[in-house]
Amino acid sequence: MTFLTTTDVPVPSAPRRMRRGLLGLGWLAGAALAFAVPVAAQAGSGYLSVNLNLRAGPSIDYPVVRLAPRGTAVTVYGCIDDYGWCDVSWRGNRGWVSGQYLDYDYYDRRVPVIHYGPRLGLGLISFNFGGYWDRHYRHQSWYGQRNHYNRVVVRHAPRHHGYYATPHRTTTVINRHDRNDRYDRQHRYHRNDARRDYRRDVRNDIRHDRRDIRRDARNDVRHDRRDARNEVRHNRRDGRNEVRQDRRQVNRQATHTERHDRRQVSHNNQNGRNGRNTERQR
Repeated sequence: MTFLTTTDVPVPSAPRRMRRGLLGLGWLAGAALAFAVPVAAQAGSGYLSVNLNLRAGPSIDYPVVRLAPRGTAVTVYGCIDDYGWCDVSWRGNRGWVSGQYLDYDYYDRRVPVIHYGPRLGLGLISFNFGGYWDRHYRHQSWYGQRNHYNRVVVRHAPRHHGYYATPHRTTTVINRHDRNDRYDRQHRYHRNDARRDYRRDVRNDIRHDRRDIRRDARNDVRHDRRDARNEVRHNRRDGRNEVRQDRRQVNRQATHTERHDRRQVSHNNQNGRNGRNTERQR
C-alpha cells in the first residue's frame, strides 16, 4: 500500500499574475485579521445594569469620577484578572466599574462580565496607578491626594458581594473556580436575605395598615355613637324647654284671665252698690 503526500500529487502552476493577486489578497486578509483582533480585544461595548459610579481605580476606596445612569453604554478597555473591575469610558470620563454590574450581549441576552468574562473574550489588564492618574485625572480636585490613594491595594478575593480593596494589605489570590463558586453562594445568600427582609417589611407594612384601618373604623364608630347620644340629649332638653315654656304661657294666660274676671266682678259689685245708693237717695 502506498500513501500519497503533498509532493506526490502534481499541481498545475498558476499564471504569474494570478499568483501575484492571490499573494496580495493573502497579505490583505492577514493584515485585516492582525488589525481586527487587537481592536476587539482592546475596546468593546458594555451596559450598566444599575446606576453606577465610575471610580478612579479598581476599588470602592478610590474617589468617584462620575455617576453613570442605568442602561448606559460604555466602552470597555479591559478587566483585572478576576473580572471584578473593568476599565471603561463614558462621555469622555475614564474610570473603573464593578464587573458585577457591567453586562455584555451574549447569545441574545445580557450577562454580567464577572461570570462570563472568559467566554466574552475580554482582555485582562493591570492597573498602573501613577500612569493612569497622570493621563486621566490631572484636572480633578482630588488629584493632589494621590499619595493617599496610592496606598490602596486591590483585594481579589470577594468579600460578601462585589469586589473591594483594603489599604495596607497584601493581595490574596485563590482559585478562580472556587472564588466564583464562593461568590455565587454568598451572592445567593445575600440575595435571599434581601428578599426575606423585603417580604418582612411588606408584611409589616400590611399589618400596620390593617391596624390603622381598624383603629380608624373604631374611632369613627365611637364618634358616631357619641354624636348620636349628644343629639338625643339635646332633643330631650329642647323638648323639656318647650314644655316649660308652654306651661308658663298657660299659667300666665290663666292668671291674666283670673285677674280680669276679678276686676270685672269687683266693677260689677261697685256698680250695684252705686245703683242701690242712688235709689235710696231718691
